[in-house]
Amino acid sequence: MYKKLFLILLIIASKTVLNAQVKMNYNNSEKISLEGKFKAKYEIKAVEITPPDLKSALERDKREVLNGSKILYIAEPIASNLDVAKLCSWVVDGNNITGKFTLKAKDAKSLSINFSDFYLPNGTEMYIYSKDGEMITGVITELENNKNKIWGSPVYKGEELNIEIRLPTENKAKLNLVITNVAYGYKNIFMSKTGGFGASQPCHFNVLCPEGNGWEGARNSVAHFVSSDGSIFWSGMMIMNTCSTNIPYVLTANHCFIGDNNVAGWRVQFQAWSATCTPSQNSDGIIFNGTTLKARWAESDFCLVQLNQTPKPNSGITYAGWSRSLTPATSGASLHHPQGDVMKISRYFTPLQRIDNGNWTVGGITRFAPGIYHWRVQWQTANGLPNGPAISGVTEGGSSGSPLFDQNGRVVGQLAGGPSSCVDGDVKQDYYGRFDNSWTGGGTPSTRLSDWLDPNNTNTMATNTTNMASLANISSTISGPSTICSGALYSISSLPVGATINWVVTGALAITSGQNTSTIGVTGYDRGTIQAIITYCGTSYPTAPFNVSVNLPPGLGVNYTYNTGSSIPLSLSNTNNLCLGYTSRGYLIATISSGTVTFTAISGLTIAYRDGRSAYFTLSPGASVGRVRVSSSNGCGSETQEMAFQIVNCGTPSYPGDPNPTDPCNIQPRLYNISPNPASEQIKIGIAVGTSERPIEIVCPINPKIQAMIYSKEGITFSEVNIYNSFGILVLSYQTNKAKEFVIPLKTLKTGLYLVQISEGEHVERHQIIIE
Repeated sequence: MYKKLFLILLIIASKTVLNAQVKMNYNNSEKISLEGKFKAKYEIKAVEITPPDLKSALERDKREVLNGSKILYIAEPIASNLDVAKLCSWVVDGNNITGKFTLKAKDAKSLSINFSDFYLPNGTEMYIYSKDGEMITGVITELENNKNKIWGSPVYKGEELNIEIRLPTENKAKLNLVITNVAYGYKNIFMSKTGGFGASQPCHFNVLCPEGNGWEGARNSVAHFVSSDGSIFWSGMMIMNTCSTNIPYVLTANHCFIGDNNVAGWRVQFQAWSATCTPSQNSDGIIFNGTTLKARWAESDFCLVQLNQTPKPNSGITYAGWSRSLTPATSGASLHHPQGDVMKISRYFTPLQRIDNGNWTVGGITRFAPGIYHWRVQWQTANGLPNGPAISGVTEGGSSGSPLFDQNGRVVGQLAGGPSSCVDGDVKQDYYGRFDNSWTGGGTPSTRLSDWLDPNNTNTMATNTTNMASLANISSTISGPSTICSGALYSISSLPVGATINWVVTGALAITSGQNTSTIGVTGYDRGTIQAIITYCGTSYPTAPFNVSVNLPPGLGVNYTYNTGSSIPLSLSNTNNLCLGYTSRGYLIATISSGTVTFTAISGLTIAYRDGRSAYFTLSPGASVGRVRVSSSNGCGSETQEMAFQIVNCGTPSYPGDPNPTDPCNIQPRLYNISPNPASEQIKIGIAVGTSERPIEIVCPINPKIQAMIYSKEGITFSEVNIYNSFGILVLSYQTNKAKEFVIPLKTLKTGLYLVQISEGEHVERHQIIIE
C-alpha cells in the first residue's frame, strides 16, 4: 500500500510543471546606468573574456552552406567557471541585498551565457541585460528553478552583458549561479537600425506583412531555438495532440538534435516577430528554458521534444494542427527565422512533390537533405513563375526544423535542408521531412509521433491549429462536505471522455468505496486530505487537495483547577475529593474535540461565571458536597455527565514559612494584597498593611479556624509579577522597579480565571483572580 502511494505521489510530482515563462524585451526604453536596475552604488568591476580563435568556425560555416544546411551557427562557446554569487558587487538595501555582475568580450557581435548549479532562492528578482539595457530579460524568479539545475540566457547584442540580482539578505547564501559557458557571437544577427534591418536576405516577407494574412494562428505556434551552449540557432513549432490538452510538444528537425543533443539546455522563444511589416527593431517574445526528448527518427528527420515549462493559457501561443495525408498539398507556407531574424513567411503555390532521398546538384556535386522521406517545395516568384526575379520567400540558415503548412494551415513536414536562397539563378527548392512517415517512424515510441500526438490511438488523420486558451481543461475540483461524522461521499465532475481516475487520501481518512469512479465513500477518525489523480491521454492531472475533518461524538474530559493553578483530571462517575482552599472558589475546564460545553450547578455549588469550555464556581454556604452537570455536543452527537465533589479536611499548615506540602488547602503566608477581585479593567497589587504580624482567618470549609499569617514589613517590595491563564500559559509579565504598589491593566485579557505569581527574592507567592 505504501509503495503504491509513493508511486502515485511521484507521478504527481513528475507531472507538476510550472507555468513559468520569461519575457525578453529587445527594445527597452529605460536606459540602465552603472547603478543598474535597482539603483545601487555598486563597485565598478567586470570579468573580461578572451575572444576565441574563429578560423575553424568560419571554415565549418562555409561547408554548412555548400551542403544546403539550414541550421545557423552564430557563436563559439567558451568554457568557463564563473561563480556569479562570489563575483557580484553586493550592496545591502534594508532587508534585501542587491548584486551586479558584468561580463565583457572584446569585439563580440553578441553574447549569451549558460548556467549550471542554477538555483534562485525565494524572493529573488534577476535581470540580464546588454549594455545600457537596450535588450533586457526579466524579471527572472525562482519559478525558473528546475531539476537539472541548468539555465541559459537569450542572446544579447554587443560585447557586454550584465546580471543584476535582488533577494532577501537572509537567502543570499542559498543563491547558486555558476556560468560554465559563454557563447561568443561572431555573426551579426542584430543588424544596425540605420543600415537596414535584419540579417536575412531581402526576398523574405515579415509575417505581419499582407503575405502573412490568414496565418495568424500558425505564426503563434512557431518558435526559434538556441542550443544548450548558445552556438546554434534553428526553428520549430508547437504541435497539436488529438486529446486537445495543454501538453507542450514541440516539433523540429532531427539534424538539429545531432547538432546539439543536450535538449535540457535548449531555449525556445515564441512570438518573435516584428510589430510592423517594415520593421526597424527586433521583436520581443516569450522564452522557455529546457526541454525533454520524446522521439526522433533520422529517416524523416523529425525530433519531438516537450517544453519543461508549460505556457500559460493566456499566452496567445497556439498548437499547430497537422495532416498525415499522403496527398500532396496544393499550396501553403513555411514560417521560420532565417539568419536569426524576426519571423518570416515563405509561400508556395505549386503542389508539393513526394520525394525520397531529396537531393540537388551544385557545381557538379550532388548534395542530399538529411533523411530519406521528403516533401519537395517549389518557392514561388511574385508573378507566379519559378526562378523569377522576385521570390516570395525562401529559407536560410536558422530555418531548419520550421513547419511546412498545407493549404488548410496544417503541418505536413519540417525543414530538413535544400539549396534555396534569394540569389538570382539559385534553385528555389527545399526539402521537408514528411509528417506522415514520422507518424509511424521507426515503429517504437521513441522513433514515431503517434504515441505522443495520439496516445489513445484514435487513428485521427488531421487536427486543426488551436489556441492554448481553447484546450481541454482537466482542472476538476472535488465536491463534498469539509466536516463529516462517520462517513461521506466525494465526487468530481466534468471529466473528459476516456479519462481515468485514482483517489488518494492522507491522514486518518480511508476510502470505503468507488476507488476508480467519479464518486467515492470516505470515513475516518481525524483530519486528512482527499485528492483525485485524473489521467487523460497519458498525462496525470492531480486536483488540489481537499481538506476534511472528522467529528466523532465529542466525549468529555474535565479538569479541576486548584487555587494554585495546578490541574487534575476529574472522574465523571465517582465522587472527587476536593479542597476549595482559602478562597472557597474553584475552576472547571472541560476538554472535547469539538462542539459546545454547558455547565449546570445541581446542588452545593453556584456557577458564578462561564466562558466557553470553562466555568468558575463557589461553594454554597454550609455545603460540604457539591454536584455539577457538564454537557457536550457537536454535529455528531452529545454526552452528559454529573460530577460530585466531597469537601475534604484541609489539614494544618505550618507557621511561619512555607505551607505544608501535604495540605490540601495549600494555605500560604501572604505578603501582598490584590484588589479588586473579581476585576475588570485593572488590578492593584500592594504590600499588606500593618506594622506587625497579625493573623487573619482563612476559610477552609472543613475547619474554619485554620489560620494563615499575613506578614506586613516595611521596606519589602515586589520585583516581578507574572500572570498565567487557566492553562498555565504566561500571558503578562511585569518588572515593578521596587514599587510598593503597582497597577496592572487587564484590557488585553479575556474573561476567566488567572493565576498571579509575585516574586521577591526567594519568596514566591501566588493568587487567583477572576476577570469579569
